[in-house]
Amino acid sequence: HLNQEHLDALCATAADMLSGETAQRISTVFEGDAPIQHAIIFERVEVGLFLKSLHAPNEVLCCACGAGIDLVSFLRLARHLFADFESCLGAA
Repeated sequence: HLNQEHLDALCATAADMLSGETAQRISTVFEGDAPIQHAIIFERVEVGLFLKSLHAPNEVLCCACGAGIDLVSFLRLARHLFADFESCLGAA
């Protein structure tokens, strides 16, 4: 169970990683102009994954996962499920 402060911190991190100052620095390093669609943060005991909606740029799926996760498979599945969820809401 996450408290409101933790949720607020997750939202702030997602905003920074996907469209804030950190996203701008990453884009500069990779000389790209395409928007960042996902970000991954590796910590000692967990992995944070942030997926930006492909249809509504202000919508983000935040996932806190165990450090042993199969990240490639999880990212693929999360992207698919997020798209399905959005289509149910009529965003797609």
